[in-house]
Amino acid sequence: MNWPSKEEVKKIREKYPPGTVIQLIRMDDPTPVPNGEVGEVWSVDDIGQLHIEWFNYEGSLAVVPSKDKFRKIGYNKRCRNCQNFGYGKTFVCRLNNKQVDARNDSCDDFEAE
Repeated sequence: MNWPSKEEVKKIREKYPPGTVIQLIRMDDPTPVPNGEVGEVWSVDDIGQLHIEWFNYEGSLAVVPSKDKFRKIGYNKRCRNCQNFGYGKTFVCRLNNKQVDARNDSCDDFEAE
């Protein structure tokens, strides 16, 4: 396998920072993560592999951008009050049951329309 250069790894880290949500289309592995699985990037290692916390899969296989096919579907946002997170437009704070606007930081910043 050809390892990516430091500059290529830097570009991968910029494109897929922690909190990026991806959906796997196809993994090139004998025992792959199931196609369609969604997860959050928690790190990119020194050889450019994306380490993912899968939402509905218990495995820990890294995604290899040069081999696996996937798409970025958004970013997770955490509420600073309760640390709950979501990758849609809004999600619910666990402490006060208020909605959090993912464009803001916490349920205190969100006012329902």
